[in-house]
Amino acid sequence: ADNPLWLSEGLAMFFESPDVSNSQGWGTIGKVNVHNLKLFSQYLRNRPADSLTTLITDDSRFRDATTAPQAYPESWALTYFLMKTKKRNYAAYIKELAEQPPFGEVSSRDRIEMFKKHFGSDLEKLDHDFINYIRRLFR
Repeated sequence: ADNPLWLSEGLAMFFESPDVSNSQGWGTIGKVNVHNLKLFSQYLRNRPADSLTTLITDDSRFRDATTAPQAYPESWALTYFLMKTKKRNYAAYIKELAEQPPFGEVSSRDRIEMFKKHFGSDLEKLDHDFINYIRRLFR
């Protein structure tokens, strides 16, 4: 299915929390990914107001060498935020994505509408809550 890259990559990074104190190099699933948190905090200084929307609506930021270094940590941060604060909504969103027909394509408009269906229509408020939540992790 045409799963958004922010979801696929964010979920993958949610499972890869490096832990240098662990002899195997991996920590607990869902632990704060310190590397991505640091990268996202650097991006926040110049993060455009439409960053959340562009992340959700299409995959172009992941395919552009100039924007991919910010898209990946933002997708981790968004995934972390949603998994920790809106777990049921996140599960329902993934379930609906899984029900999409194979090899189908989802338009940018449909992507944003599906996202709003599960996480609320006020993306500005969600973005504000998202950034505030992630900023608390810096402390």
